[in-house]
Amino acid sequence: FGGADAIVSHALGNGMRVKGHALIWHGSVPSWVNGLSSTDLRLAFESHIRSVAEHFRGRVYAWDVVNEAVADDGSGLRDTVFRQKLGDQYIADAFRIARQADPQALLFYNDYGGEGLNQKANRIYELVQNLRAQGVPIDGVGLQMHITASNPPSDANVGSNMRRLAALGLAVNISEMDVRVRDLPAQTKLETQKSVYRSIVAVCVAEPRCDGITFWG
Repeated sequence: FGGADAIVSHALGNGMRVKGHALIWHGSVPSWVNGLSSTDLRLAFESHIRSVAEHFRGRVYAWDVVNEAVADDGSGLRDTVFRQKLGDQYIADAFRIARQADPQALLFYNDYGGEGLNQKANRIYELVQNLRAQGVPIDGVGLQMHITASNPPSDANVGSNMRRLAALGLAVNISEMDVRVRDLPAQTKLETQKSVYRSIVAVCVAEPRCDGITFWG
């Protein structure tokens, strides 16, 4: 935990809060995980969530518990090693284990490509709606917002999506925002990028349950 401890200590020593990212993500598992039996993966899955969340208890105010579990086309859940060996319920299980490990931390589901209103956004909505209906301890949704300056989601659709998530009792974060400009003419890149950032931030400011923005890139 040395490197992460240094980051968290620096933040807390300078009046900042830390949101942890991410406890379960198929894109950041070592290769040996794929060779585990279902039983051994369950043990490793539970041990990882507990050990990390307990280590930072009281110092990390929120976690992205599960990251990018929905397929890109919105057809269903992504076919990850966790789903293959632990079943669809691995998402609910992850949130329950995280809540036990740190009862005070806010717990988020985080994903990309569902910031506005489209099939993937609908599938993310259905996922978190079902989690809430099951009594799973989920506090919010992170909308990553990796977008292009030439074709961003509309402000109206982003706002509508935030409001329907908020209606479930969830907070919303813009969690990894970057605005890509490589396909724009050089003379318009920065002005267009600035306009898109300003517009999306304004949507968040206008929505009472949009309570955080993190910029990437």
